[in-house]
Amino acid sequence: MWIGLRRALIYVVLALSLYACMYASRVFLTAPIVEWLMPDPSLRRIVVVAIVDGLLPALPLGIAYGLLASSPIAWKAFGLALGASVIELSLAGWQLPWWLLSRTWWVLPLECLTLVICFPTAAWAAARLRRTGVASTEVGQ
Repeated sequence: MWIGLRRALIYVVLALSLYACMYASRVFLTAPIVEWLMPDPSLRRIVVVAIVDGLLPALPLGIAYGLLASSPIAWKAFGLALGASVIELSLAGWQLPWWLLSRTWWVLPLECLTLVICFPTAAWAAARLRRTGVASTEVGQ
């Protein structure tokens, strides 16, 4: 019983950490990067902000997770990304009903969709490289 509770708590902490990284990247990194790349505000800039905000934490943290976690990587990473997305959408909905914004209601779901796609993909690719690297060093010895 305690093992299952501990495992669930670890997943919750990891999902909260992924959410915190997503939130921090939006505040400190995404807006300045996209503003530098696309100075004039437009609908395309909003789309790029949402995608970059999902990519910035997904790629490095997905690679790290793929290098550290045990198999099956893709499903575990998908669960973490989905948990972080649920936290993101829940807390954003608690602060402001984002689904009632007439023109930009789709920004947060697009950001979460990017995270849910890219985090497990990066984790899977890193785990695959880890297995390939270990296999090639064993053959060389």
